[in-house]
Amino acid sequence: MWFDILKINVKNIADAKRMTQDYLPEELYNDMLISEKEYQALSDKDKLRLHYKLYNFLTKRAKENLPPKLKEKIPFHRKMQGRLEKKSGFYTSMQPNEASMKERRGRPTNKGG
Repeated sequence: MWFDILKINVKNIADAKRMTQDYLPEELYNDMLISEKEYQALSDKDKLRLHYKLYNFLTKRAKENLPPKLKEKIPFHRKMQGRLEKKSGFYTSMQPNEASMKERRGRPTNKGG
């Protein structure tokens, strides 16, 4: 049984969640994501809350066991937080893409591209 392999005594749901954060951070991170369409429908306050949640997950509990692919997303979520906190009007997105990574010059817009 997997309990014997991992040598972990899972007593309750909190233990199981903690184990998931330690051993399966990518799956847990992906479960926190929403579609781009759902993301764009959120208020700026909810977008900010979501980026905080993802950033905190990536930098706190799971940091030691993160695959490089997830470590690369840390600066992205921090950048989106900054844009939303400053109400800069720059485009924000759920995942890194060409429009969200662009630093626009001139008048900012949240239309992307």
